[in-house]
Amino acid sequence: MIIVFGTLNIDIYIPVDELPAPGTQIRCEDYASYPGGKGANQAYAAARAGSKTALIGRIGDDAFGRRSTYNLKQQSILGSGIGIVDRPTGCAFILPGVGEENTMISSPGANFETTSEQVPNEILKPENTVLAQLLIPIEQTIDLFTRARERGARTVLNASPPQYITAPILDVTDMLVVNEAEIKKISEILDIKTDQSPQDLARDIHTKYDVDCIVTLGSQGVFAAYQQQYYTLSAFPVSVVDPTGAGDCFLGYLTALMDQGKDFETALQYAAIAGSLACRSEGAQTSVPYLEEVGELTADFETPTPV
Repeated sequence: MIIVFGTLNIDIYIPVDELPAPGTQIRCEDYASYPGGKGANQAYAAARAGSKTALIGRIGDDAFGRRSTYNLKQQSILGSGIGIVDRPTGCAFILPGVGEENTMISSPGANFETTSEQVPNEILKPENTVLAQLLIPIEQTIDLFTRARERGARTVLNASPPQYITAPILDVTDMLVVNEAEIKKISEILDIKTDQSPQDLARDIHTKYDVDCIVTLGSQGVFAAYQQQYYTLSAFPVSVVDPTGAGDCFLGYLTALMDQGKDFETALQYAAIAGSLACRSEGAQTSVPYLEEVGELTADFETPTPV
């Protein structure tokens, strides 16, 4: 089972072509909103990839919270660990940019009330995977990962936003998954030479902290330092409409396929295809492909290449 310790948001898309200057106003004809939050996105992708999935988090007693949890129930994601607090449900305003870039303003709201105590020791079993990000107070994630490690569960960290990374959390992490910008920032904080390629930074972190390190590189594919082996894989070619949530989709698929007993190379191939397909339409969750669609494309796509 995948246990996601993470955030639930509503994402509001404002389709402008440029950002307003201070003191000015830009008008657009319409906007769109979708369920989001990195924790919810990753849980959603893991469920669509075929794994039993539970989400642990917090929402407010409001329409955004009810919409977030309804969307997860549609995917049979276990939500008994989602609590309701007085703060409002988190939300994010997304201003689409060009290609792989966009600008986001987010407010965590109820997400900041999430605690590790919401996860009982009984489910931290060796056959389960605990997945977290850095959008919840880090001491809560460290406590959860420490308990998970003690009981044999796999711990996977999506170090986003990267400025909150610390060496103590890496000490209780089995797998680190980041993008190119994030690994640069993490290396700076950890005092690793940043004048290297993302691939070399991943190798250094893998060696120094004994943690598997996977770096997504957008249209350039992915690099993985996994159990003393190194792999590269191209991105699956798609026309990019909205990249929001593509990394979450990649991670949800990767952990789900490994949870199901697939070897790492197969899990990485599925994840790379799924992450690319998630860029085809708006919405971090609604754009996640089903496992059957991804599986049909594997025969015509390259497998990870050892380097």
